[in-house]
Amino acid sequence: MATLRLCKFENGELVLQGDGDPSQNADFSLYDLDGEGGDPFAFGNREWEIVEGVPGVEYDPQDSDTFWAAVEQIEQAIAAK
Repeated sequence: MATLRLCKFENGELVLQGDGDPSQNADFSLYDLDGEGGDPFAFGNREWEIVEGVPGVEYDPQDSDTFWAAVEQIEQAIAAK
C-alpha cells in the first residue's frame, strides 16, 4: 500500500504527494489537486510541507481506481474544512 497526502508549497498552492508510484529520480511523486502529473521535478526545486489536519489516504499503486478514490477523499476533506 501507498499513501497520498495533501501538501502545500510556500505560496499556499496545494498539491498531492504520493509514495506509491515514485518517479525515476525521487522516491515520491507530486500531483496537481486533480491527480494529474506525478513528476516532482515538474514543480522545480520548490519546498512544500504536509498539510496538518487532512489525513493521508492509503491506495494500492497497482490499482488506479484506489488512487482516484484517494484523490476524491482528500478533495472532500478539503471541502469540509
